[in-house]
Amino acid sequence: MIAGLSNFRDVGGLPTRAGTVRRNRLFRSAQPGQITPGGTESLRQLGITTIFDLRSTVEISNYDFMQVKDINGIQRVSVPIFTNSDTSQQILKRRNYALGQPGFKQEYREILKNGGSAFTQILKHIRDHPSDACLIHCSLGRDRTGVLIALLLALVGVDDETILADYERSEEGLAGWRPKLEKILVADDPWLGEDPDALNNMLSARGSNLRGTLEWMRTEYGGPEGYIKEVCGLTEGDLQLIKAHLVDGDE
Repeated sequence: MIAGLSNFRDVGGLPTRAGTVRRNRLFRSAQPGQITPGGTESLRQLGITTIFDLRSTVEISNYDFMQVKDINGIQRVSVPIFTNSDTSQQILKRRNYALGQPGFKQEYREILKNGGSAFTQILKHIRDHPSDACLIHCSLGRDRTGVLIALLLALVGVDDETILADYERSEEGLAGWRPKLEKILVADDPWLGEDPDALNNMLSARGSNLRGTLEWMRTEYGGPEGYIKEVCGLTEGDLQLIKAHLVDGDE
């Protein structure tokens, strides 16, 4: 637990075909706008040197509690997936999430289609800094972060069920923040106050929301390797280095 930071966890320890995901290298979370001084010290103690922020500047400016918080000793790198996203587009995306699985599937495809530039920067960082730990976040740490983490886990040989189980942990990770999120969503879209199922869909982290995205990536690109080569422009050699840096092999 990191004080003031929701949905935080180390992705390390998950089993792969060749060993386990290396601990203390790759972390994920929700936005850190309310992290406490104690929480920032905890991040430093974990050895995190870089924070990758997947949000757009418009998104960050919409809410005071989501403002950028600079942390001494840790570099923040802005890598927005949707660089031109405005408030109306954000509300439309939320409404898609309210539909449940079909809406998540549509939005997660859009993340993959638009994520090339952001993902490339993060992948190259992992390739070039094998000993450094990084934290990846968006707003909730569920959608853009979840798709990127799923891509990385699939790349290093984590099976789908384990990837989906990690994704589902976001429901628990956001539980303490949920009452505030519900108020924000209803204030922005009052009809949600009369549709509890839609509101629950928007804040869910069901594995079925992500499963179709993994299947689509394999159909469209042949899998994570094909996606990263085609969309991010990385080579087979790059992929091998990233895998080596993220996996502790079996003895």
